[in-house]
Amino acid sequence: MANFRKVKIKDLLERVVGQEKVPKGNYLASGKYKIIDQGDSESSGFCNNAELLYKGPMPAIIFGDHTCRLKFIKMPFCLGADGTQIMYTKKINQTYFYYALKSLSFKISAYQRHYKLIKEKSILYPEDKETQTRIASVLSAYDDLIENNEKRIKALEEMAQLLYTEWFVKFKFPGYEKAKMIDSGTEYGMIPEGWEVVNIGNLLETVKRKAKLQANEYQIAGLYPIVDQGKDFIAGYTDDEAVIYSESLIVFGDHSRCFKYCNFPFACGADGTQLLKTNNTERMPQILLYYSVINAGLQNYNYARHFKFLKALNILKPDKETAKTFDKLVSQSYEQINKLRNQNQNLSKTRDLLIPQLVTGKRELK
Repeated sequence: MANFRKVKIKDLLERVVGQEKVPKGNYLASGKYKIIDQGDSESSGFCNNAELLYKGPMPAIIFGDHTCRLKFIKMPFCLGADGTQIMYTKKINQTYFYYALKSLSFKISAYQRHYKLIKEKSILYPEDKETQTRIASVLSAYDDLIENNEKRIKALEEMAQLLYTEWFVKFKFPGYEKAKMIDSGTEYGMIPEGWEVVNIGNLLETVKRKAKLQANEYQIAGLYPIVDQGKDFIAGYTDDEAVIYSESLIVFGDHSRCFKYCNFPFACGADGTQLLKTNNTERMPQILLYYSVINAGLQNYNYARHFKFLKALNILKPDKETAKTFDKLVSQSYEQINKLRNQNQNLSKTRDLLIPQLVTGKRELK
């Protein structure tokens, strides 16, 4: 069995200096390089300036001084604004170091800088570097599978978006060659005969609301995912069946303007989330409503609740046959997306169970 040594984190760290950070006000909505900071999402914005790329040793471990969020970055990135700390060691395997850090837990204090606290904590590591590498490889294999599944999810979502664009923007839906185009008298101009331009507010059915879970009620793991208006698709978990929605719904962020299609049992997160449900499943199936509202062109009204502006927008309501065909094709993709998300949840659970066992020597690799 490998011998494990206990060491304070501050005794492992090497200084990484001279790295320029991107000010918060300079974050872009899109661009060449991701900006990594202490926020909850993997990245918080983009940068096009190659001179601001991180030039330090890779892979990089980013620690949020205020949030305690750990991120393991293997691709080129720019370092975000105040509160991001780089944790690097040459004394043990850097990947093993990341998972050892993930095994730590301590209470997050408001307005507290936590970097000085984490440096005083200790971790265990096997003296044999080959054992460090093997443990790191086992744990990173789970994260690699999760990352691959996320790429597959993104590809399926992009395919669905391309299909929507082809059918409802370019009007190249099945049978379009024979379709007669008529003037809609709206901003949509000429549309296929039998289609309508409809106000979003007139397409929505009231959803019977259940209790919203506050942020302090979110669990790291649980039976059901919690979906809110944050950038991450799943914000946490709960075991409370009384707050679960079983039907397919669209979660809309009243402040963030984000849309999430939930075709699985889920709980609704804290303030700022709205639930959208179609009142016409034949000509506006739920999945078509989802792609219609995300393409409706909702503008950003600073410091405003956006649901009232969303309901005032117009979208296209196609004929029954086109709606049915789109629903069938895209729903198949979302069944696969749901399976991939379930796989990732199980992979995450297994990884999180293994981390404290492997990095403390309680469980030995065969």
